[in-house]
Amino acid sequence: MEQPRAVLYPSGDRIVTLQAVDGRAYVPQRALESGTMTGDVVIRLFRPSQGRRIDINNDKPAMVINADEAQFDQVRGEIRCDRAVSVDTAEVHFEGVGLTLLLDEQGDGIEQLFVDRSTAPIRINRVQEQVARPTQDVAPASDPSTDIPPTRAAATSPSTTPPARPTSKAAGTPTPKPAPPAVASKPVTKEPAADPGFYKLTLNDDVQIVRTIGSERSMISGDTLVAVFSLESDSLGSQMAGLTGGRFDRVVPRTLHAGGHVLAASASTVIAGQAMTPEAELIEISYSGRLVLLPVPTEDQVPPTKDDVIIRIDGQIVTLVDEPSSARATCSRVIYRSAQDEVELIGSSGTPLIVDSPQMQLQADRFWLRRPDGKGGLEGPGWMELEQESSGDDPAVASGSLDTSMVVACNGSSEALGSIVSRMFLQDSDSLTQRNLQITWTGGVDLEFAPGQQDSRLRSAQFNKDVHVDSDDFLLDSESLKVVFSTERTEQIEQITAAGKVDIQRLGERGVMRAEFLQMDLAESEQGKAIPSRLQATGDVMASDPQQTMWTQSLDVTFRPRPLEQAAPAEDSAQGEQDPFGDGGNVQIETVEATEKVQVLLSEGARVFADSMKGNAIESNLELKGDVLIIQDNIVADQIQHVVFDDKRQSAHADGPGRFRYFDQVVSPNSKGPIPRPELDEIPALKASWTRSMHYDNTANDGGGSIDLAGGVQVRSRPSATEADLLDGDSLTLDLADKAVPAGTRADPEVKAQDGEQAGDLPVDSMMTGSKRIRKLTARGDARLQSQAWPDPKRTGEPRLFRVLGQHVEYDTDTGEASVIGSGGLLVHDVGDGEKSEAVVGSFASEGTTRFRWSQGMRMERQVGRRYLIVMQDDIEVLHAGLVPDDTLTMTADRLDVTVERELPAQGESEDESSSQQQQEGFELGETSKILRVRGVGRVFIRTPKQDIECHEFDYNVDTQIATLRARPGRTVTVLMRDAAGPIHSESVLWDMRSGRIRITGGGGTIGR
Repeated sequence: MEQPRAVLYPSGDRIVTLQAVDGRAYVPQRALESGTMTGDVVIRLFRPSQGRRIDINNDKPAMVINADEAQFDQVRGEIRCDRAVSVDTAEVHFEGVGLTLLLDEQGDGIEQLFVDRSTAPIRINRVQEQVARPTQDVAPASDPSTDIPPTRAAATSPSTTPPARPTSKAAGTPTPKPAPPAVASKPVTKEPAADPGFYKLTLNDDVQIVRTIGSERSMISGDTLVAVFSLESDSLGSQMAGLTGGRFDRVVPRTLHAGGHVLAASASTVIAGQAMTPEAELIEISYSGRLVLLPVPTEDQVPPTKDDVIIRIDGQIVTLVDEPSSARATCSRVIYRSAQDEVELIGSSGTPLIVDSPQMQLQADRFWLRRPDGKGGLEGPGWMELEQESSGDDPAVASGSLDTSMVVACNGSSEALGSIVSRMFLQDSDSLTQRNLQITWTGGVDLEFAPGQQDSRLRSAQFNKDVHVDSDDFLLDSESLKVVFSTERTEQIEQITAAGKVDIQRLGERGVMRAEFLQMDLAESEQGKAIPSRLQATGDVMASDPQQTMWTQSLDVTFRPRPLEQAAPAEDSAQGEQDPFGDGGNVQIETVEATEKVQVLLSEGARVFADSMKGNAIESNLELKGDVLIIQDNIVADQIQHVVFDDKRQSAHADGPGRFRYFDQVVSPNSKGPIPRPELDEIPALKASWTRSMHYDNTANDGGGSIDLAGGVQVRSRPSATEADLLDGDSLTLDLADKAVPAGTRADPEVKAQDGEQAGDLPVDSMMTGSKRIRKLTARGDARLQSQAWPDPKRTGEPRLFRVLGQHVEYDTDTGEASVIGSGGLLVHDVGDGEKSEAVVGSFASEGTTRFRWSQGMRMERQVGRRYLIVMQDDIEVLHAGLVPDDTLTMTADRLDVTVERELPAQGESEDESSSQQQQEGFELGETSKILRVRGVGRVFIRTPKQDIECHEFDYNVDTQIATLRARPGRTVTVLMRDAAGPIHSESVLWDMRSGRIRITGGGGTIGR
């Protein structure tokens, strides 16, 4: 034949045309049996579009095959193209040499197909927006990706108009005449086979798939490529179209696209580009070995439908490369299943799955991604390491990389408790993390993507079992760690969750946090940065920094963006110690709330117990509720139900009852961990209780501080085993002062500054860490100050008593000075040591009880050493009762000065540690005071069992027992002896009470006999 032409009618209403320069065919009884076509062989495949008839003159063919020569043998079922052959569709171009095709015995299926070698890569040109086509949709009629079922062919005349299809194919059967050339009868349609017949396509040796979009390239390479798919055509031409034009156009791009998502999920890039962008896309498939097509063995897995495929790339090393992101992945096998739209990257013992990019490295056993339901994961143990550069700004999440630094630096929540939680590492979408980060796990990683989206945006990543995060700044251990990304901005982290024995340590001793469950929510700031919005931790929560440690069952922290005018400049971000809220960048803590078994341990030893704790860092206040207990060393505050600390005012306030207790020995356990709430049965050295309120002001007394107790105040003190003091009143003010601390110790302010602690004492720290001492006491409302002393520690016998009463009583613990404003009284009781006293009956020297009263105030001032002068004003009344019935003395005057000597260390004298401790924790009111001198001035009247005395001034020396009585100018002293006939009048009288002698100066009178 010269210029042969043929029209074939395979099944599915398709048409195949053939043409060549020359042809030779054996056609017994008009049935095409064998032959050779040479010279510009062209085979065209047409498919119906939208149900209309095919017009081969005007319709564009779905596939065109060009060859130098084509041989076919219908009897042997063989088709050969020994020379060059090329196949073109709308998108695919294939060139090769040595094509051999063997049909099965029935002649309607392929038994073998070989291509000796390819002469050029298989080229697939597409528009990228086609990637968004649903996986299960049926391709349009003009799309050559739809399967082309085979059928037997019939020879035709060279006419360009398709003739009528023959009605008989058997040899020897008469064949009707052909229809007129211009008319073609409708071909007979064959019912589709029940079994679609799956085949396995194998490309051998040096397989490489390169995908190019614009100037960006991505690549997959391996040793072999295996594709499993279905053919349903009984036409040789249709089978070639179904293989080269139909399948590689549809399958290979999907394989590359899915493979790209592996790198996208692992290396935070998307190889496949942006979906629905009309940009040219070129895919080239090259291989150096043979192309083999065989029926799928019965034991092999096949797709669920004829429209689905399974593609596998194997090799000693399978490599996936994305040039734009410089990301590279290696493994031993890549599998793609179109039915599930699922891709797998599988490693082996010799070639584990490894992903490498400038931002990260990753290793695992297997990766899989199923796009329709957005599921994926990394299986087996593995690790991920982020190697990112410093940005000079807040830590960040860049391109989806996971920055999971969640360490508590604990530098400023609400400074009342030293701010248990201060900051989390922030996320910043505009920069990279500042330091390296490595994550390891043993139970795989669960990945969740946006379902059905071709860009496969990562929604969340959950690391499972034995999770360990290691960076230059912190360490994190947990049973699982989940990172959730924003649905709007995939590079921004929305939530971080850690569960199961969560342990976070900030390196450099800056912070530790532990919990059974921890969740941090992040939000976008006005600057587009990801900042923490809320932190929740539950189950045996522990948060610690160098200043304090907190334990609770539930911790809830909220954050807010830092106002722009307060945001620290980037160059100061490393100087977190200068910021009262830590190096939190553009975020600051708003509230901190802890509930259930709250316990706080301060660095200096103070420990706080409460049912709940709530702090507002913006308002700088902290609230403790429940059965509040504060303990440090030998100091305990308890029976408090509600206390509020205000950092701005440096104050603390508690409504309701409460008490303070000081013990001789340390009662707080020496433990760095949580302890059971202590039950203290020991008798305290000092106890102070109140019923109405307690208020602490750290700014009073020039920063020394003060405590105000109100409502039924009772203070009980035991300075030593032989002493007991008490103070009662409706209210009590304790003026405090900073305790002197040895230089270089932990409490030294300079040491605190070097350690980065905040200047100024916090309320709990000031009240409970021993940094304060009581400088002055002020009792109001029926106040009573009393001291008692026993001669021995067993407290046998009657104690010596020293008591001050008044409506307003002040006592200076530094100097031992006291004062009473307004009316009041003083009681001194001394029964001595039991030995007979040489003091004269009816004198101040005799042992017994002496009571002083006044109406306009009393003050006790230190004169020198242990000597004090007590001055009482107006309406003075003194009553003295000795140990015997007749030992009495009564005295009235306008003013009374009493000089006493007290057993207190003189100011400036050395003290041992125990006495110093007593001075700091208790108060001493002169329980061992000894009266040295009594001086009354103004309308003095004295009555004893033996005499009555009236004078202006009465001056009595207790040691010498000599009294000097003086009169006002122009007046006389009157002394009336019980046994005298009349009184004695004199300007002055010198009275020796021990001998009873009286010396009169400038006067006269009557002396009895």
